[in-house]
Amino acid sequence: MLIIISKSIPSFTAATMSIDEWKDSPGPNSLTITDNGFCNVQHKDKDMSTFTFGVFWNGYIKNGKPLGMPLNVGHAVEGGEFVWAEYGIGAGIPAEDNVYAEIAWRGKSDFHGTLACKSLDGFKTANRYGCSVQITKKGAGKFIKAMEGGSISAGQVYQSGS
Repeated sequence: MLIIISKSIPSFTAATMSIDEWKDSPGPNSLTITDNGFCNVQHKDKDMSTFTFGVFWNGYIKNGKPLGMPLNVGHAVEGGEFVWAEYGIGAGIPAEDNVYAEIAWRGKSDFHGTLACKSLDGFKTANRYGCSVQITKKGAGKFIKAMEGGSISAGQVYQSGS
């Protein structure tokens, strides 16, 4: 949190670029949500923050929409572990009802990634979800530039990426 406060990174709830609106509740500038068998290669993030925080869970789908609460679909979804291959460790996703896997990792320091997962019915009734937040160097740099008297467009804010 110290980086966000010292660099004046706005929270997700900020409706304007006015520091008066969000100086007391700064927050990350990147929110990622994954589903439908998401996977990626081992990588290090280009973050300003030391740590990234993520939450992972299994859930049912009804009429093409997630039901929200983590529900026992371990029998219908396989794989999707979050791994740190260089250390030979990984975190599985709990199959039990109402259980989330909460993970904090050193995104810019350690190689990490998500293994592929599959649903026995093609993600029609069950899915594996992930959500992470972090402060990316690119996105934070745009806000810092703006606060130092530079200018950025609204499009640049929403295209911050990592």
